[in-house]
Amino acid sequence: MAGPVDHCTGWFEGVWGEACCKPHDDAYALGGSLLRWLASNMDLGTCVAAFGDLWSLVNAPAMAIGTTLFGLPFWIRAAMKRRSAERLKGSSKPL
Repeated sequence: MAGPVDHCTGWFEGVWGEACCKPHDDAYALGGSLLRWLASNMDLGTCVAAFGDLWSLVNAPAMAIGTTLFGLPFWIRAAMKRRSAERLKGSSKPL
């Protein structure tokens, strides 16, 4: 039996797990430019702040800043996995 899903990696789920952290995880999985990476981090903070309660307003900037300061290695690792999968997919095409 699988345990609970942790979308807000390194943070508690709060009320934002599905609404904010999951889309942020999905953005990391899709990848893209460094500008897209930065935008996904800011989108996370905006989403959390949109809940409007004091707890969310306190956590929103911390989450956006935290993912910006510490998330780049995860973004790079996801990009390397995507490139590797694309190379494998391309090498298995028939001649």
